[in-house]
Amino acid sequence: LIKGRDLVDVVFSWSVLDVLNSNLYKGKVDKIPTTFPSSTEYFNSFVNPIIEETHSALLSSMETLRRAPAFKIWEIKPAKDFKPPKNLIYEVTLPITMSDNMTKGDRKMLEVNDLIAVTNKKPTRMDDLRCSNEPYLLALVFHVDEDFPNLITVLASKPILLEDESTPKTKKGKGVMSVKKSSNLFGVYLINMMTNIRIWTALHPDPERGNLK
Repeated sequence: LIKGRDLVDVVFSWSVLDVLNSNLYKGKVDKIPTTFPSSTEYFNSFVNPIIEETHSALLSSMETLRRAPAFKIWEIKPAKDFKPPKNLIYEVTLPITMSDNMTKGDRKMLEVNDLIAVTNKKPTRMDDLRCSNEPYLLALVFHVDEDFPNLITVLASKPILLEDESTPKTKKGKGVMSVKKSSNLFGVYLINMMTNIRIWTALHPDPERGNLK
């Protein structure tokens, strides 16, 4: 179970141009009133603001992409829970040594609820994501192995087609990222969604228990 899945799906739905559009949610976020006719309306009044805040954080990270922590991905493969088209879950192997993992920034290893961009080259500016021949692909880290933190599980925004060098080139579907198993693949840290996901789940009561998730 991936917490805050609805919020994650909203983030996954944004194109690069959407992320770079500072006015994407202009006029869509109303002032939160002081009184509410029901608890449902109270919770719903915070939904758009948390989406806008997440968008703002992602836009800010894109604007400083050249300084973002980047790392090489050694291996990526479908996990046992991989069930397209919605549950695009992959197991990812990162370099074992921490110094090889993050090439920039202060962070050493990825954490749960980190949002990363996956690319076939190490991006140094926004155009490297926007003008890539491959689709813009995001992934959310939702599991990190406690004993081997270089082994992580991610939910991807789009399918990743893994091809052998000997495999004849086939026509891929729209929005599918094609990767040769022998080619380089990189990840770039963008933001951590932990706080916003916690707020999001608190805004959606559990109808069976009557409590907040």
